[in-house]
Amino acid sequence: MKEKNIVSFMMTAGGMVFLQAVNFLIAILLARYLSAGDFGKFQLLFTMVTTLAIIAKLGMDEGFIFFIAKLKKYNESTKLLISYILFFVTVMSIIIGLLVGSNHALINKYLISQFDFEYELKIIILYLPAFVLFTTMASLMRGLEKFNVRALLTYYLAPSLFLLLLWVYILYANSLKLTLVYDFRIYTFLILAFIGIVYIFWCLRKDEKKSLSITTIKKYHKLSFALIFITLIQYMAEQPVIDLLLLSHFMTADEVGIYAVNYRLAIVPLMIYLAFNVIYATKLSKLHTAHEYDKLHSLFKVLQKRMLYLTLLLFVILFVGYDYIILLFGQEYSSGKNVFITLLVGFSFVSMNGLNATMLIINEKKKYEFYLNLFFVLILIFGGYFIVMQFGMIGLAILNSFLLFIIVIIRIYSLKSMKVLI
Repeated sequence: MKEKNIVSFMMTAGGMVFLQAVNFLIAILLARYLSAGDFGKFQLLFTMVTTLAIIAKLGMDEGFIFFIAKLKKYNESTKLLISYILFFVTVMSIIIGLLVGSNHALINKYLISQFDFEYELKIIILYLPAFVLFTTMASLMRGLEKFNVRALLTYYLAPSLFLLLLWVYILYANSLKLTLVYDFRIYTFLILAFIGIVYIFWCLRKDEKKSLSITTIKKYHKLSFALIFITLIQYMAEQPVIDLLLLSHFMTADEVGIYAVNYRLAIVPLMIYLAFNVIYATKLSKLHTAHEYDKLHSLFKVLQKRMLYLTLLLFVILFVGYDYIILLFGQEYSSGKNVFITLLVGFSFVSMNGLNATMLIINEKKKYEFYLNLFFVLILIFGGYFIVMQFGMIGLAILNSFLLFIIVIIRIYSLKSMKVLI
């Protein structure tokens, strides 16, 4: 059993590294073969779809991970609950997709007023349900502890299939159409969602329980509904959802594309924090649960030092090599160098101190972390609106980094007050 867990862990951790590498290659392909404006549209659509997906799922996918143990205790059907979850999220995503798609003119006029986003808003009708099914399937597998298959589908096959479709078309046509990029994305999600769902029900074929009470469904909704706010706020704080929406309201599609590419490069140091979090979060949590606080504090300090050195190394590589790295995407994106440097400083500071957020959650400060992220999002929305009007991309980047500094300093102060940092 121990060997199985190690293999599952290694496949998941390795999959995350592979996912980031392939996504980087995909970004380079899209940036090189699409115009800056089309690349900006694609990035904006992806962040919008991900945000809408979190709303459409209402925490149903993440809720399953925490509820599966209770379901076994209630002695009720896992298969019926999964069927209900898939039906619920599919219907919700179709409804939200239709609402967005049918009101594309209003959204394009008042929210994204500087460039034509009409086709992208219409495609959400298909894109959103496909993405919701795929991501829900991945969470269900995680809850059922099918880590290897989840890693195989989500970390390896999904980006690889999308990259393969892009490469084949580029080699055939020596160009790339934005409409086909959307189609390839939808095909990828639908194909792998179908494979994953068939596998899930095949695994549950021996589940002969026939009951799922209304009381259980209500309890499940209560848990999942609480998770949606945390998930949504965290995503909006970590990804350029607000940034791209603000820029698309005041600036051209090309400028949105330039910001998106430089944001993607600047956020690379956060991969160090994510990797350490995946590898060590469970161990830190177990030490806290076992009340082995000395070991917890000692391990935390060692990890912080390692993250500091790795982040500084990556910072130097990106800072010194920017002029060469940006050529992979295209010379036109180099005009966002100041944006890149500003964001790189902020994200590197977060990466050096990334486990502070994990330690707050382990120390049962989930609400505290939620309010910090909420503070970040609200200031970025209302402050960013006026700053973008006056100072454009660089103003938004400065605000982003400033808020990241403030949040990290608050986390450090909070942990010191709890005597976690001594």
